Amino acid sequence: MNNPKVTVCIPAYNRPEFLREALESLCDQGLNRDEYVVAISNDASPVSLDEVVSCFEEKLRIVYRRNCTNIGHIANFDRSLSLAKTPYVSFLPDDDLVAPGQLGRALKILETHPQVVLVSSLIVTQRYPGGLESDIHGFFLKGTETTSYSRPYHWDKTEWLSLSLVNTPLSMIGSLLRRETFHSCQLWKSYPLWHDRLMLAEIALHGDVVSLPWIGGYNRLGEHQLNAQLAKTHSSEFRETTEAILEMCRRSNIPVIDFWIEHICTSTLLERVRFLRMLNRALPAPVYEEIKNKCERRLETKLNLGWRLDRLGLPRLIVELIRTCDRRFFQSSL
Repeated sequence: MNNPKVTVCIPAYNRPEFLREALESLCDQGLNRDEYVVAISNDASPVSLDEVVSCFEEKLRIVYRRNCTNIGHIANFDRSLSLAKTPYVSFLPDDDLVAPGQLGRALKILETHPQVVLVSSLIVTQRYPGGLESDIHGFFLKGTETTSYSRPYHWDKTEWLSLSLVNTPLSMIGSLLRRETFHSCQLWKSYPLWHDRLMLAEIALHGDVVSLPWIGGYNRLGEHQLNAQLAKTHSSEFRETTEAILEMCRRSNIPVIDFWIEHICTSTLLERVRFLRMLNRALPAPVYEEIKNKCERRLETKLNLGWRLDRLGLPRLIVELIRTCDRRFFQSSL
């Protein structure tokens, strides 16, 4: 029997019907059965998951552990990672799916490009249950110049981290990482709601990021998610993770501020408004003002967000309150 190359880490809790679908999606990954392992860490779920796991033991190589007590969301992520012994790892929340063939395609990139530490993809998100609307998560600022839907995209490190300031450029679902490199990333363990944002940002400091041009996975959104519950008690965490990424970039001399200044100044008027709104909602006020002021000096014109609030004759306090609510709505909708 060959040594496996990939471990898919699944932190699981309750939701056996979702876990069944997640495991089913892993049966068709363009890999032989002995090339990958599925490591499931059951966080003392009161609803039994044993029957679901046993149904897949012939189709998949499974390592299954049940915690004696509930250790919590982030600790269980880490526990599932501790079960991995392979060179490459992937994380899969137990309610999400990996697209067919995704891990096989990602593995090929990592094995042929030793400088690459992360392979990721676009994903489809859909409201559950029964949501008619779906969306694609992921975006490329330079998409019209260098991105092709027929070949992998090699990210510039500054571009990846600059986009990480406003949101996660791509998703952890369906991503494949070098395990030893990821072990040096520790910041994510402090953020239960936006941990994946820190995972994808911090590992990029250690090597190259490649995204595949196909859909890599499927994400269910809904009240069943732990994130929906955490959002009520960790409302400030998006801003905290933004500041953590800014500090990472400062220490590593990654010019994310200069990146946004250059990108805004070379964009169309409509794109400038869009980018300024994104930055205004995501960044701490002093950082946003620094970018905006430098752009205005370079362009020799005043920039605005397309808002007309200041022309309505409203008291300044009311205007600031509306803008603060707009920021919070943006963060809650990410």
